[in-house]
Amino acid sequence: MPRKVLNDELLREIKELRDRGYGYKRIRKYLKEKYGIEVSNSTLHYLVRVKLGDENVAISEIPWEPRRCPELAYIIGVALGDASLIITKRIDWPESKRYFFKLKVRDKEFAEEVKKVIERLGLPCSEVKEYYDRRDEAVYYSVYCYVKRFVLFLRDLKDHPEKVWEWIKGYEEEFLRGFYESEGCLHKSGKILIYNTRREYIDIVTECLQRLRIKYNILFKDQGAYKGVWIVYIPVHEVPRFLAITKPAIKYSRDDPHYQRIKKEREERQRRRLKNPQRPPQALVIVNLSPPL
Repeated sequence: MPRKVLNDELLREIKELRDRGYGYKRIRKYLKEKYGIEVSNSTLHYLVRVKLGDENVAISEIPWEPRRCPELAYIIGVALGDASLIITKRIDWPESKRYFFKLKVRDKEFAEEVKKVIERLGLPCSEVKEYYDRRDEAVYYSVYCYVKRFVLFLRDLKDHPEKVWEWIKGYEEEFLRGFYESEGCLHKSGKILIYNTRREYIDIVTECLQRLRIKYNILFKDQGAYKGVWIVYIPVHEVPRFLAITKPAIKYSRDDPHYQRIKKEREERQRRRLKNPQRPPQALVIVNLSPPL
């Protein structure tokens, strides 16, 4: 069926269902059963309010309150790493704002894990979407959560890292797993590197490692004109215990899908470098801030 014909049919179906008193949840279920398609709440709201001009829509926040648990500690780790916490104006309702958690990553396994954990927190979450970024010439996987209280909670923690311990104490393994999956690397030499430009976040990581009795070093890499990056280095002999404790969904082995993809991309970059001159190496300033043994 042509897309325009399908869209017109969907609008007619949605209007009939609204006239019969159907709410968003029942409409989404109906469309999935009849057409086999997933329609997000935001898309359905746009169709109902803008396309159909249905003003009889109750706008209310999803009631969510944070509670200390392993799932929340994991999501906090992800939020301090790869996730984006965005507040923007709504297109369909300019006087209001849209709040959403966004994760855009290269690894499908990581995106699927984040989706599952958000749902275990009792929050609605989009399906994992795959798309090709032409600018980066790469495939990405994204997942979204449109819950205002969830977004504001995580933004507050990012802005005030000193509050993080209130929520992750006792769940250091889960926090480290989320942060490592976002910002970590299992180096080909066997060591683990965890990167971030904010020293406050790195301090949280190192405190977690100390509580788990995992040895580490800290390095600072001067990026010159760019912001420097802090690196937590976990030596080879500590790596098996770190991976056994955190149980990451990705980066658990040099043979996992994450590193197989990286290997292919590295080979492609090497082929491109043959055609382009190499850039001068960046200066490396190392500051040893390791705790005394």
